[in-house]
Amino acid sequence: MPQTMLAVLSMVVTTLFAFNQHRNVLSSRLNMVREDMAIRSTGVAVDVLEEIGSMSFDEATRDKVISSSSELTAVQRLDIHNLTGGLENTQETSLESGGVNDLDDFNGATIERSREVNGTNIGFRAESVVSYVDPIDNTTEVDYPTKLKKVTIKVYSLNIARPDTIYLTQLHACGSRCGW
Repeated sequence: MPQTMLAVLSMVVTTLFAFNQHRNVLSSRLNMVREDMAIRSTGVAVDVLEEIGSMSFDEATRDKVISSSSELTAVQRLDIHNLTGGLENTQETSLESGGVNDLDDFNGATIERSREVNGTNIGFRAESVVSYVDPIDNTTEVDYPTKLKKVTIKVYSLNIARPDTIYLTQLHACGSRCGW
């Protein structure tokens, strides 16, 4: 009888050891996938920031130098952590004349991109918020037009459970188009 118990106990210990080994391997592979998705999300964020950054500072500064901050477009304050859809398909939608042609046209925008990974398309969602920034400290968001706009991008994968969320921010200056 004691030998049977010893054999059963040995089998239980071996099974637990094997289970822990498999769990560790699975956990390592899941971490590798999450890290790969975080890197790809960062790439999408950089691409979207570059696209947005190629636009004019403001509708009013596209074709002329302006003499007052009152000529700049007002930007609605949004919270990047609580966006609820925003402007779907920003490439075709704009609240101003002329389509999407300046930074604030991307305020509240949701942009979807995909990347091919081993023959499979992986979807990513980029959400953006544009705000005016205090020109003295270059960080504090303000409710009035200034010579600085901050674009913040939030990107995450649509194809994995509990994806890491990447946030990137870039400042844009009005430059010589703001003559005050």
